[in-house]
Amino acid sequence: MANIFISYRREDSKAYAGRIFDRLEEHFGKDHVFMDVVDIAPGVDFLQAIDKALGSCEVCIAVIGKQWLNILDAKGRRRLGNPDDPVRLELAAALRMKTRIIPVLVDGADMPTAEGLPKDLKTLARQQAQELSDKRWSYDIGQLVKCLAGSSEEEDSYTELEERSSGSLQPRSYLATATMIFLIGALWGPGLGGLMHILMYIVTGEGIAVWEFKLTILGGLLFGLFMALIFAPFLRGGKISVRFTSRQKFVSRLSVVLSEFGYNPAIASGDFLTFKRWGGWKISAVIQGETATIVGPIMYVKKLQDRLGR
Repeated sequence: MANIFISYRREDSKAYAGRIFDRLEEHFGKDHVFMDVVDIAPGVDFLQAIDKALGSCEVCIAVIGKQWLNILDAKGRRRLGNPDDPVRLELAAALRMKTRIIPVLVDGADMPTAEGLPKDLKTLARQQAQELSDKRWSYDIGQLVKCLAGSSEEEDSYTELEERSSGSLQPRSYLATATMIFLIGALWGPGLGGLMHILMYIVTGEGIAVWEFKLTILGGLLFGLFMALIFAPFLRGGKISVRFTSRQKFVSRLSVVLSEFGYNPAIASGDFLTFKRWGGWKISAVIQGETATIVGPIMYVKKLQDRLGR
């Protein structure tokens, strides 16, 4: 179970942060969700207190509202430009400790660009954001909970994925796809034969003959071969590159299009996204700069090429 640290700016998103905290506390328990570094004893270093709190967390949620980037202090200076700003210290510490950060956009906020962030927060702009909309709050917060619930399981898979470059991220070959479909189809024969044997034994007291069982196995092999020949050309791996100008809009559009194909919303870790659907088929995307490399079943990635881009 993930321990979660919530970072937010009171003047910007206090109400939203409270709603997020309540939902996460309800799901994960009060001992697994942390919000606000409060009641620090006199003489205790604030940065050390943040490091200690974040050190026990696997995930840091950065709640970002419309004023998060440019909100000013009492002297008219941008708060995020102050090296001692608590929110800046929290996120800088999370980045320094390589804690997974999920920017959560609320109240219609846009993801900050690297140019607008101080030097120690610039890599925050590369983290995949999650939008929470008032119009679909229950669904969006549910997706966030689902993502967080699987964070520990996802960590190992993303560690492996991050070790690859987009050039080495290769789609499943035709032979591998055909073999997988053949094996799934071939299992139909023994399964049907076993079911027929059980039913016949219940009805007549005798199972099916050996030659009949062999016939069902042969039928399964032929069925698997037929399925492989028909579906492998459409489900074999494909790989495309798509250029875009707005990362946030591209990821949002990619999620919408793939949801139309039956794929679940993205599980994201930095520049790596994974979309899954029933049956184990998945589509992966690696974002580098203004280009995304997408791999998955060719029948879907080819459709994506026409519907994505700038």
